[in-house]
Amino acid sequence: MKTQAHLDRTLEYTLELNATPQEVWDAIATADGLKSWFSYDAKVIPGNEGSIWLAWGPDCAGEVPITIWEPLHRLRTTEHRAPYGDPSLPPVDINVQYTIESREGKTILTLVHSGMGPEAGWDGEYHATAADWPWFLQNLQHLVEVHPGVVREVVSFAVPFKIPGAELWSMALDLGADAGTLREGQPYDLKLFGRQALNGVVKMLNPEKRFMGTIDAMNQAMLVLTVRDKGESSKLEVELSTFNVDEADVKRTKQDWLARLKELGGKIARE
Repeated sequence: MKTQAHLDRTLEYTLELNATPQEVWDAIATADGLKSWFSYDAKVIPGNEGSIWLAWGPDCAGEVPITIWEPLHRLRTTEHRAPYGDPSLPPVDINVQYTIESREGKTILTLVHSGMGPEAGWDGEYHATAADWPWFLQNLQHLVEVHPGVVREVVSFAVPFKIPGAELWSMALDLGADAGTLREGQPYDLKLFGRQALNGVVKMLNPEKRFMGTIDAMNQAMLVLTVRDKGESSKLEVELSTFNVDEADVKRTKQDWLARLKELGGKIARE
């Protein structure tokens, strides 16, 4: 993935994908596609006067108008608003544009996120957006190259702990004698939460903060672990994306993980 951050706060990402233009278009322009790499729920009204609605839960959802709709080539949404962190600033147009091209048997996807202003009130949103897009796009690449056309099932939850983030990270990803050997693009072999043996490939890594890797034993599922450090306390966020895995197995995995995190001192909310 090629990443460019321009001086005007435009973010640009380019991916070379082993997928067809149709598979990539379906991932960015259909509800099932978007639910399989980006949001947890989605609705799409196609066309230049259509819209895309995305949701990550009841308290995190929104709809944006489609301003460019060129199937298999270009899609843009435009949202006219102030920054989430400072509604006192004047609203601006926030554009997210996808462009699809074919090149030497590959599909090139370029995403450009633009419009965030230079004011300090945009700082938090800009930095969060710049940090999160590469992880989402890694999800997209995994979908179209490994599980094209499959709608994912997502398990997600967060567990607070009364320990520092670095300690929580080491507890969540137990590498044993191989501590410190996680590398992007390389195989891994660890004990999740000190108990369950997992192996796969590390897709992205921000040490002591976020891990993304495939799980061989679950049909190339994708696991993302995020540690939010709050000094003397911290929070573990877990997202497991599965594809064509038995629903009962996924449910049992979630229950086992929650039970283990409770044993380790996590505060488990009632479901």
